[in-house]
Amino acid sequence: MQNQNIENYDYEKDFLNKVEEEKKKYKRPNILICGYTGTGKTSIIQALLGKDLVPDNEIKDAERGTMDYKRYENELIGIWDSMRLEPKKGEQDFIRMTEEFIRERQDKSNNVDDHIHIFWYVISAGIERITETDLKIINLFPKESTLIIISKADLDKRNETVKAIKKRLIEDGNIAEDRIILTTDIEGGKIGIK
Repeated sequence: MQNQNIENYDYEKDFLNKVEEEKKKYKRPNILICGYTGTGKTSIIQALLGKDLVPDNEIKDAERGTMDYKRYENELIGIWDSMRLEPKKGEQDFIRMTEEFIRERQDKSNNVDDHIHIFWYVISAGIERITETDLKIINLFPKESTLIIISKADLDKRNETVKAIKKRLIEDGNIAEDRIILTTDIEGGKIGIK
């Protein structure tokens, strides 16, 4: 009799039910990703969520778009992508808008599921500088929830630009070194962590 129960037991169904139970306990984090146009923000999101949710044309659209935030999400994560931060073109407006965007989510919503939980700021090693605007935006969010991504680190063959960017982030931005990660473009247009 007991063998008959084992033979009829649906292991796959039981496993999927347990996965669904665990998902109900899990809170989906919301990430805000900011940085200048062309630093690779949308490409990073595409690497995480896939081309089904973030097709290649989204990357080009993000570069041409208006100053705004676009949301990408799946059942595990939600990401707000900032768009249209151009050097010397509306930087103060972008800082103000980003500050309002964060405040709107953190202060005006009683539902923690609507809050921004994690902040990523992307700086391209290809641009070779950190601006005062970069530092002001980085300081809009608590440091313990902030991650700085230096993208396109593979463009810095001698690693001097990356070292200079990290030094400025640590000294002027009060960012802990373990909060700074490097990404690279690897074969096939994929993004890797260095």
